[in-house]
Amino acid sequence: MKIRKGFTLIELLVVIAIIALLAAILLPSLSRARGLAKGASCLSNQHNIGLALQMYLADHRSYYPVCYQYLNGAGSGIDPVSGIGGYYHWTAQIDPDDYVYDPSITVNDATGVVQKYPRKADQYVCPSHAPQGFAPTNFTFTRITAPPAGQVAQTANLDDMQAPRLSYVANEAIMPRKKFSAVYDQSHTPNTKNLCQVSADEIQDPANTILMGEFSQSPNCIYGSSIAGGTAYKSHRPTSGVETVAAGPVYGVFDGETYAQGTQICKLTYAEAEQAIANVLADPLVAAANHHISYVDDNAHLSGSNYLFCDGHAGKYTLQETLDPGNFMWGRKMYSCVDKPVIQDHP
Repeated sequence: MKIRKGFTLIELLVVIAIIALLAAILLPSLSRARGLAKGASCLSNQHNIGLALQMYLADHRSYYPVCYQYLNGAGSGIDPVSGIGGYYHWTAQIDPDDYVYDPSITVNDATGVVQKYPRKADQYVCPSHAPQGFAPTNFTFTRITAPPAGQVAQTANLDDMQAPRLSYVANEAIMPRKKFSAVYDQSHTPNTKNLCQVSADEIQDPANTILMGEFSQSPNCIYGSSIAGGTAYKSHRPTSGVETVAAGPVYGVFDGETYAQGTQICKLTYAEAEQAIANVLADPLVAAANHHISYVDDNAHLSGSNYLFCDGHAGKYTLQETLDPGNFMWGRKMYSCVDKPVIQDHP
């Protein structure tokens, strides 16, 4: 009896076709599963950040940290007298033991000398964030050897007190740009004297008030200039879901750095937010003229992005849901402004 060995060409082609068909069916499911896993990891990061902030509140009379401060009180550059410079970011304020600043140390990339700052902090990086977290505005290549594509340091030989990579951006209604020293704040204009720290006790409906969102995938979103710091990628700045209202009405970009008491504040519309994001993605040079909601990613996890709320929980929502005028999630007031303006409906 003749025994056939192996498979015929037709049989092999049928098997290959079946394998290809199964792969085509399963790969999208596997990709979606990976995306869901990354989203879950991001939610865990935000939950842990929320816990750290709750501990910070317990140690600081229920006051949230400001988004960032200038270490020398006047600007992000190195002060020629004290030798101090850079930003003191909220990520450092809630983990102060991880940062040791000694102005007597000269930062020099060539010799490898660097301040005692962490070079890795995975809890601040979303696994779905393509840049794997933005670098600080000021960084040395000794600390961050491979910065995100397109991001360059503002000041040479200077490291900010900030997480080495950052995927999460604070809500300015809760964590303001109160960045100057008290003396500088009162003697210079425009300034941030009309901003204040925010107490957790004053926040209305904390379970529905965003504390943090996720940064955009593009460094275009954080490119900008400032009076004291110059032009750079501003990964230390907060976002917001509001705009200013003047006579007309005329709508303007809300910026705590130039806030004047009595300014009317209203809710951004979803259309305005999407237009601001599109504008900045197309051209980083227009970032300063666009609403700061453009800092956030409107779709980081398949059908929405993750947000941390003031009560400590985190959840996934679409940007449109967060800006819903009937269930607005960016705050009932601009708590970080000294006169606490109510965030009004869009006229």
